[in-house]
Amino acid sequence: MHKALPLAAVTAWLVSGDIANLARPDSDFRVTDVKARLYYQGDGTFSSFDAVADGPEAPASALWNTVIGEGSAGKPSSATLVLVRVSGPRGSARNATLHVVANGPSTRLADRLISLKPFSDLPAAWIPILLYDTGCERMEVTANIQGGQSAITKVIPFKCGE
Repeated sequence: MHKALPLAAVTAWLVSGDIANLARPDSDFRVTDVKARLYYQGDGTFSSFDAVADGPEAPASALWNTVIGEGSAGKPSSATLVLVRVSGPRGSARNATLHVVANGPSTRLADRLISLKPFSDLPAAWIPILLYDTGCERMEVTANIQGGQSAITKVIPFKCGE
């Protein structure tokens, strides 16, 4: 009985922490950028500009009433293509998973886990995520490699009104 207790303690220690880290090593892949393009449902094209706000220089009217084509949109858009750039050494993405969360003030637009295995032979790749029902509420997009230490958060400053 005396020998069973240490074995049980060691087994619990291995299963609870370190063995999990050995089974799933941290990836050297990192999220390095996030961009967004408006999707124009009328003709199946995308905006030429990045809809992500990078600071106070972004004009307040740029994404105003986007759903009806006002502001910088130029034509109606109710979906947004978010592009997440990941990069790292070749092969390091084999076991990595990209986690992307997009939130508006009143709703979660996405919570997606995307395997990076198809991109493991590339040093960098842009991963696309299409979000629906966008265009009137400010949207915050956060992307990180699952289990990683850092994340990138960007804002798309949609607004609607009179």
